[in-house]
Amino acid sequence: MLPMPGSHPTCQKRENTMVPPNLLGIDLGTSSVKVLLTDSSGGVIATASVEYPILQPKPQRAEQEPQAWWEAIVAAVRRITAAATGEIAAIGLSGQMHGAVLLDAAGN
Repeated sequence: MLPMPGSHPTCQKRENTMVPPNLLGIDLGTSSVKVLLTDSSGGVIATASVEYPILQPKPQRAEQEPQAWWEAIVAAVRRITAAATGEIAAIGLSGQMHGAVLLDAAGN
C-alpha cells in the first residue's frame, strides 16, 4: 500500500535497518506492457512483460480491448512486486501514442 501524499518517509524501517524505497515503471505499449522495478538509485530489481493481442476486425483497422491492458498490467506487476526490497514510493506511467479509448453509456 502506498502512503498518503505528504506522509511518505524517505526510507522504510525493516529489522532496525533503513530500506530505501522502490520505484515502479509501467509502459503500456502497442503489443505488450513492460514493467520495471528499481531501487531509489535506479538499479534494476526486476522486470516483466506481458503481451496482449491486436485485433483486426476489418482490413486496415486495428483495435484492442482495454480490459486486456488492465489484466496484463496486473499480471506484470504481480510478477515483480515480490522482488521489492522496500515500499513502492512512486509509479511512473507511459502509454502508447494516438490511441483513443471509447466508452459506451455504461462506461464499457
